[in-house]
Amino acid sequence: MARSILITTLMMVCASVASMQTPAQAQKAIQDCPTCPEVIVIPSGSFMFGTHPSAFELDKVGRGRAEAGQIKINISQSFAMGRTEVTRAQYAAFVMDAGYDPETKFCRIWDQVGRRFSDVPKRNWNDPGLLSTARDDHPVTCVSWDDALAYTQWLSKQTGKRYRLPSEVEWEYAARAGSNKKRFWSDDASEGCAYANTYDLTARRAYPLSWTHVGCADGFPDVAPVGSLLPNALGLQDVVGNVWEWVADCFTTSKIGRPKDQRAWTWEGCSDRGLRGGGWMSAPDRSRVAFPAGDPPDDRYSFLGFRVARDLESGEN
Repeated sequence: MARSILITTLMMVCASVASMQTPAQAQKAIQDCPTCPEVIVIPSGSFMFGTHPSAFELDKVGRGRAEAGQIKINISQSFAMGRTEVTRAQYAAFVMDAGYDPETKFCRIWDQVGRRFSDVPKRNWNDPGLLSTARDDHPVTCVSWDDALAYTQWLSKQTGKRYRLPSEVEWEYAARAGSNKKRFWSDDASEGCAYANTYDLTARRAYPLSWTHVGCADGFPDVAPVGSLLPNALGLQDVVGNVWEWVADCFTTSKIGRPKDQRAWTWEGCSDRGLRGGGWMSAPDRSRVAFPAGDPPDDRYSFLGFRVARDLESGEN
């Protein structure tokens, strides 16, 4: 039985890769130090960025025309992006070495009594208030955009390489991995438990949230150890689900005036920064590669983390 399931899963992955446009195969991996995140080389190319107007989820999330619409983006420079989200162990190395201690100390976590998410003082990346016992290979959570930026700056100094947060278009390009589906594996969210840790039957039993869930179970009530589920065609894991991921851009659903290249779209005084990918508590309509979200850069949640991007040097691509 287990053998037949494995064979079926491998056939699904191979069929998915074979049907994808470029980029369509796992790429070179780089790890600059033992405690550094492993990054995957993402080749240059172009793609249609955003949500196709026919996506039925638009009606469910009330985005309509605000989210709908696609533009062609040119990724002229290959880059690297974290194979997984940054882990608690990787973030701990930064905190210990840099003595990093942000002034604001709180995290928004699930209140089992009040049945809602609430800001709780003294909860932080090291004690995020999840039901799962914390592990070093869990994605770090309860980190703000400012915290994530500080980590990339520290990592750049440690390695002599330019680490940063990915731009929103880089993130979506890498997450799609050549697929034009709503989710990199298919349009059907119910097939996702092999690929994405989202709000499913397991999570619903632990966290009775008010929104819809997918009808499969991945065995993880909240965060999963990074890399637990199947990768996309480029070798990236957890790009949908597990934790929401900060990107470099200011947040907007509009595409008017957006650069047609891979630069982050930012402006002076933007109040929110972009988030992508959905998390362990995300409903199916938000668990899409093109779904845009945003929050103030000092917000921290028990379902919010990040992954890094890295510029490539000559000969690395």
